[in-house]
Amino acid sequence: MRALFKNQKGISLVELLAVLALLSMVIMLISNTHLFGQKQFSSQSDQIQHEANVRYVMNVITKEVRTAPTDKITITNNKIKTQNGEFRLQGNRFYRDDIVIEEGIAEFTIKRTGNEITIKIKSEPNEFNKTASLSTNLYIRE
Repeated sequence: MRALFKNQKGISLVELLAVLALLSMVIMLISNTHLFGQKQFSSQSDQIQHEANVRYVMNVITKEVRTAPTDKITITNNKIKTQNGEFRLQGNRFYRDDIVIEEGIAEFTIKRTGNEITIKIKSEPNEFNKTASLSTNLYIRE
């Protein structure tokens, strides 16, 4: 009978619990790191999308102003009108005539002082309250 108890070729319950506790800690650390990475990826993707929206609107407007004849550019109440249409912000959507060209824009200001047109565009904030904004000055040659 004593020969049975002297043969200790397995692991005890205490050893098994210790291994499980260590393994669960390692898995928790890995999963926390993975979740943090996914959250960062998501927020950075949103921020990049906001920046792309602002850049696109700015590119459309600057291209329109540069190709339009100077006598066909009118700016009133943060709206710009050229021979190809009227650009305006309504809510968080930016319109060219009645067609939405971009969403997620929070602010759009445009003013003309002599031969200079100042344009400022700002996106809506993301989940971390970060916004993307651009501003430019265009000089009209007459």
